[in-house]
Amino acid sequence: MIKILILENRDEDIELIEDQMRRSGISFVSASCSKRDDYFNKIHSFKPDIILSDIALPEYDGFEALKETKLKYPSIPVIIVSGVIGEEKAAECIRLGASCFVSKNNLEGIQVGIERARKDADMLRKSDEAQKAAKHNQRFQEAIITYSFDGIIVLDEFEKIKFQSQATSRLTGYSKSSLNMIRLFDHIHQDDKQEFDLTFQRVKRMPGSTAMCKARFPHKTTGWRVIEFVIQNLMEVDFVNGYVINFRDISETEQAFNKVRDARNNYSDLFMNSSDLLFVLDNNHKIIERNNIVIHIFESGNKEVVGQSILDFSDAACDRDKFQSALERLAVTGKEQELGWWFVSGKKSKFPVDLLLSPVVFFDNPCILVKARDISDRYFSREALEQSEQKYRTLFDRNVAGVFRCSSSGIVLDCNMSFASGFDKDPIGSNINELLTIIDSKSNITTLVKKAKIIEELEAEYIHPKGDRISFLINLSFVENTGGKRSSEIVGTAINITKRKQAELLTLHQKERLEKHIVDQTSHELELEKITQDLLRYNNELEHFAYITSHNLRAPVVNMVMLQNLYNSSQPEDPENTEIMEKMRTSILKLNETISDLTDVVALKKDPRGSKSVFSVYTAVKDILKSIETQVIKAGGSVKFQFDKSLKINVDRSHFTNIVLNLLTNAIRYKHPDRDVVIQISASRSDGFLVLGINDNGLGLDLAKTGGKLFDLYQRFHPEIEGKGLGLYLVKSQIEG
Repeated sequence: MIKILILENRDEDIELIEDQMRRSGISFVSASCSKRDDYFNKIHSFKPDIILSDIALPEYDGFEALKETKLKYPSIPVIIVSGVIGEEKAAECIRLGASCFVSKNNLEGIQVGIERARKDADMLRKSDEAQKAAKHNQRFQEAIITYSFDGIIVLDEFEKIKFQSQATSRLTGYSKSSLNMIRLFDHIHQDDKQEFDLTFQRVKRMPGSTAMCKARFPHKTTGWRVIEFVIQNLMEVDFVNGYVINFRDISETEQAFNKVRDARNNYSDLFMNSSDLLFVLDNNHKIIERNNIVIHIFESGNKEVVGQSILDFSDAACDRDKFQSALERLAVTGKEQELGWWFVSGKKSKFPVDLLLSPVVFFDNPCILVKARDISDRYFSREALEQSEQKYRTLFDRNVAGVFRCSSSGIVLDCNMSFASGFDKDPIGSNINELLTIIDSKSNITTLVKKAKIIEELEAEYIHPKGDRISFLINLSFVENTGGKRSSEIVGTAINITKRKQAELLTLHQKERLEKHIVDQTSHELELEKITQDLLRYNNELEHFAYITSHNLRAPVVNMVMLQNLYNSSQPEDPENTEIMEKMRTSILKLNETISDLTDVVALKKDPRGSKSVFSVYTAVKDILKSIETQVIKAGGSVKFQFDKSLKINVDRSHFTNIVLNLLTNAIRYKHPDRDVVIQISASRSDGFLVLGINDNGLGLDLAKTGGKLFDLYQRFHPEIEGKGLGLYLVKSQIEG
């Protein structure tokens, strides 16, 4: 069964590709996606054998997808399945690593492409595996000999040393050169020499034989040590041609055994009553012992822990491969391994732990001790702190007033855009005393705030390099360090009051003349700018609309043509004709829906302003709410008003109705699953404009990711909820009209 990942944004194309593979007799399971993040998540989780990728994707460039795939996953073959893209682009696909190119207009070639891609991938995999295995075996054997804890000595036929490992000097206390000068057997303890000599002579007479014995050997500095010898006759083995003696110091064995026996007497209290969760795992990683707290947490549901895998009690979201890797490192290095983990208690509640894996000997058998420390308090405290810091940062960055932080010496450490916009350069790194001068005072900001601790509504000004004076109303606080962990800081807010100060200095007549001049000049500049922006926007919208039209109309039409070709006109009763006609109907409905949507857009662009009339904003909104009253009640929602009921507006009433209706129905459609809908509607006048506010407590949007595309045609940000991606585009167009 082949696992195939399809990178395609059209469900109809995906279905045609899968149908063709079934007709070709290909046994497969498939997954599909159209966005970059989903694509690489699917590669990681689905682990495809082959990738079928389109080139023309609206949200992810097919060539970029091919480059990234071959860079990160070179062993996965990629077959390009696309429309007519030209010989140059097809050649570029092959150059970037694609196995082959299959046209959507001739999907019969997909079987040959998949077979060739599988053969190429299999040959590459076998070659890589063979090379890795050869290198690994060579390095493994060299490392085993070089770093073996046991001493290794090879004697020639005259019982002279011809090779000795690094451990030999450590075990005997003699340097390699010293050992080469002596006859090893002459130093065996007199009481053990006879048995040792007999064992060696027996092995010497029988090529290929092996024997083991114990004997005392004098360590150069610590005296007699008990050594365990393993002697092999490899005289007839090529590249060895000698007697190989492996030996190790076992003098501490008896002493260690006694210590283990004493330690076992205290095992029960120390192990069973530990406040940490303790598990003992056998070589198959099954639990063979646990302490009291494990019994309390996991066996409350009458589920026996012993005999189970520790993974049976772990949260499903935990990375099993990560745990397995830690076990493998423990087995290889013998060193403790640490990792974060989540358990699920017998009451089905999850909790985080720090795991420590250690090698232990349990009743003479090598095992693994797993120590788990519950870190719920620390974890959730850190999570709450991160959320608090995030809220603080959001408030800091989005505050309409300028906000800044300085060191105690006045160096600006941080500020938001509202503060920075008042200066001709980035304030961060500058001294606040050099940026702002206190009006009518010889003192500076840092001196005053350190003395007073808190200062409210202090007037200061910034002198622009061009000579302009920008006035600020600032509030300051001195946050003094008392714990020694952080330096003292100055925190402040600044409101630009330049215009207010200028207005106070002008007479009423001068003010009126200046305001009229400013208004006339601004209106003229705004009108020119608006005309320029409108032309640019209309040009961009025309290009975008042309692309969307060709892209959205092409797929249904292509599907209909291909389905017509598949229809068996000579045998209308053919059972496959029913399925083909159903798919033809789906494509026609999709085409009709697309044409209807595009017709609405064209109609709006043709008459963006509509027919103006004066009407009550409050009455119009109430009428709209009555039309969707059933939807609001079904969603369990409520609507709150904050209105000046006397407000009137002179616009096209149908456009106004469509704008409000789109925003209200979006609030209902994208409600949060865990709470009822609450919609707040407000309306007021500001600088001659109607300010209409519609707020809700629904799913919301991440404007950092979606802001640039929020009002584009066919943009959808909650794909799990049915929609077209047309409403906000129409809202924006009607408002601009």
